[in-house]
Amino acid sequence: MSWLPLQRMVIVSEKTPEEIVQKLRNVTLETNTIALPEIIKQRNQKQNWASRFIGTVQPLSFRICPYVPYTEYFLPLIKGKIERSSRGCIVFLQYSFFPSTLLMLSLGGVAGIVSAFLQLIFKKNFLFFLFLLIIYIGLYSIILFNFKQKIKAIMQSMDQLLA
Repeated sequence: MSWLPLQRMVIVSEKTPEEIVQKLRNVTLETNTIALPEIIKQRNQKQNWASRFIGTVQPLSFRICPYVPYTEYFLPLIKGKIERSSRGCIVFLQYSFFPSTLLMLSLGGVAGIVSAFLQLIFKKNFLFFLFLLIIYIGLYSIILFNFKQKIKAIMQSMDQLLA
């Protein structure tokens, strides 16, 4: 098990890059605008909204994340690159946290570890140091497990969509 919130996947498809891009655009709500709630409302009224992702899809790359109607801080960001091959195309996927989530986890981790070491150095309290360290490792493990579970479901969806 990797302790970094990063995973890569390669999908080899018989479809052309244009077909892949069109399939992605069919299930992705473009978010190059500030008025996202209004767009979602209009789209829901027009049709039974089939969009599973939000983000941007360009001719040979995309940057999307799963659409959820509530606030979710640990959603994976999916960055993809599409390359043409002799028998279709190859789609390179990278799943990671959003940069803001990585920043939040990093700052929280540094603050937790520094406070644990300060307890050890100044107060000579080894039990409290150990307690803080175990709490931080436990919370990070839960966050990482949740992230891996979401990636597993999204990988199956992406494989069905793009293969």
